[in-house]
Amino acid sequence: MSLPGVGGRDGNASERSPFPPRLRLTSRRQYQAVYKNGRRTGTMSFTMFGLPNDQGGPRLGITVTRKVGNAVRRNRIKRLFREIFRQNLHQFDAALDLVINAHRGIDTDQFRALESEFLITFRRLARGTRN
Repeated sequence: MSLPGVGGRDGNASERSPFPPRLRLTSRRQYQAVYKNGRRTGTMSFTMFGLPNDQGGPRLGITVTRKVGNAVRRNRIKRLFREIFRQNLHQFDAALDLVINAHRGIDTDQFRALESEFLITFRRLARGTRN
């Protein structure tokens, strides 16, 4: 099953925009700072943590524990969240470091529903972290 809007192995991969390191949380220290000092909000599918940053834009980190499923399922969940983030980057006006913790019951078959949940949760979090 492919992700909506993502080129597959049929040669359309060049249409896909990259997910560069400047948009990612890359170290344990960055994750820990968000967990310790950030705000938290969640849904049935995931918990989102957010902490204002000085990078000028949002950055994303994703954690999916083994309780959620096998490696294939965990990697699919991470790909879905990265794709939602990448496709909606233009909507994110808050400079936040985000960490997503996926929950066991997350439904990966409903991309648009998960995207909607993500955007609503992001807006709720962004409102609460403004200075």
